[in-house]
Amino acid sequence: MRRSGHKPFSGKCHVQNIEHGPVYRAGFALYITLKLMEFSALSGQRLLSMRLMSVGTHPAWVDSSTPQIATYAANLEFAGKVGCVQVCPCEVAIPGKYPALGIELRDWPEPPGIQRWDGGEYGVTTPEELQQLLPATIQDVRPWDSMGEGRVSALDLVLSTGATLTLRHVFPPMMLGVDVHIGGRHEL
Repeated sequence: MRRSGHKPFSGKCHVQNIEHGPVYRAGFALYITLKLMEFSALSGQRLLSMRLMSVGTHPAWVDSSTPQIATYAANLEFAGKVGCVQVCPCEVAIPGKYPALGIELRDWPEPPGIQRWDGGEYGVTTPEELQQLLPATIQDVRPWDSMGEGRVSALDLVLSTGATLTLRHVFPPMMLGVDVHIGGRHEL
């Protein structure tokens, strides 16, 4: 995210802080607007794939709350009109304080198998841990505050296969963690 007179936020996303919503640079002098979506829009949808680039976790951040998968964003591919959406970590303004770590859902107009950041295009795939769970219908969507900052920073997707996928902002700079829970979600 770029702010006038400030350094860009970490996380390698070119997002403008303007009223019409986030954008990313798609090429020379071209920006594509990404529409933010409500988490509840995912309930009842058929999830075909979750594609991401597993980037690993730096040893300094490893502890009991470290996610199974660390990435920059997750592309969720759905059957029907929803198409593809992207779950991303973000910063959420808190008046008079440092921004909180949050999570957002964006319409993703690109193919589900690519992500773009920092001027590059990257192929993304479904991790092995998720392949046996998908496709599945999302039976419930549970946004929650995993950071204790009073803002939504995590999202549980309860699947018809009996698994729960937890996507959460895990640590700076702008990293998304994905955990797979079979038969429910453990408390983090």
